[in-house]
Amino acid sequence: DKLKPFEKLREKALEGYEEHHLASVLLHELTLLDPEDEHWHAKMEVLSETLEHHLREEEEQLFPKARKAIPQDMLDKHAREYLEFKLALIEPASDGFHPVDDAARIFAP
Repeated sequence: DKLKPFEKLREKALEGYEEHHLASVLLHELTLLDPEDEHWHAKMEVLSETLEHHLREEEEQLFPKARKAIPQDMLDKHAREYLEFKLALIEPASDGFHPVDDAARIFAP
């Protein structure tokens, strides 16, 4: 069945969205804590492990399968949508949360 690969890719993509959400939440929570707080270090470790797992899974599993299963015009369309989404992240959310600013505050010397 030709749709079978898409279902598996869809499941992996949904997992990826949740991992992105978790990373954003952890980044925001880290900005609210003092780096000397033991919870800050625990959250940073979870963030680090989550990101390493996520990147490895995307690079080794999801992207190669997607390139084989999805027509090039669809890949191009989604790439454009992704870039538009990334550019939208530059604007702060209505609640003041800004992923780029929050990450900069966390990793600033």
